[in-house]
Amino acid sequence: LKSFSRLLAVDPGFRTEHIVTARLSPPRARWSDPGFAAPTAATAERQRTFYRQLRERLRGSPGISDVAITNQAPFEKTNEIIAMWVEGVTTNPNELEVMNHRKVSPDFLRTMGIPLIRGRGFTEADHGGAPLVALVDEATAAKYWEGKDPIGGRIRYPWPQWLTIVGVVGTVKNNELTDQPEPTFYVPFDQNPQANMTVVARTAADPAATLAAIRAAVHELAPDVPVSDQGTMSQRIRDSVARPRFATGLLVTFGALALVLGAIGTYGL
Repeated sequence: LKSFSRLLAVDPGFRTEHIVTARLSPPRARWSDPGFAAPTAATAERQRTFYRQLRERLRGSPGISDVAITNQAPFEKTNEIIAMWVEGVTTNPNELEVMNHRKVSPDFLRTMGIPLIRGRGFTEADHGGAPLVALVDEATAAKYWEGKDPIGGRIRYPWPQWLTIVGVVGTVKNNELTDQPEPTFYVPFDQNPQANMTVVARTAADPAATLAAIRAAVHELAPDVPVSDQGTMSQRIRDSVARPRFATGLLVTFGALALVLGAIGTYGL
């Protein structure tokens, strides 16, 4: 019981209350380019425009205080990772560093309540034509810069496209409360757009009403875009501890049964 209580008290690195999430999966035929090549300028602009209009529309919805997008919200069922080159650390192109990869809109940190430790967050000025930038979390900074300030350092994808680090953010639990800190970096969505994204909204209204507002806004802008995997962040975290909760309940049940049998036996004696 104490172990399970400590598990529930673990800080996931963000505020979990009043957050709803919904996954958007636009059809590849119209929203993506064939294969795994980088999106063409026209496709990238279509993706930027759709998600910008969606965010603007949702900000005007009753009860929604903040809204953002990300390629993966914490405690989603998948985890997007990528091999990266860290300037001054990586020397062998066959031994790249593996990091969690997050594409986010400028309002993601505020919406999720992820603290900015130092430096700056993303702004609307970090658009597709601006210098490429990135944020790293404390786990990444500790692993690759060993106490030094990573701001101004550079990382890049396997191809020659350097990203300058402009800020350090708090470390977030991605899939389980028991997860060990994993290197994670963030890039602006506008500089690296894609079709499939997750909408994250902070709301004081009923979660069901907020999710209905998200579905309605998506349908108005693009009727062919399905909305799936809808729910609250609190529920996602509860689902992640379902197995230890069941194990704890089972142990408590058997413990109580043993206590009752022992008490009956003692009474009989």
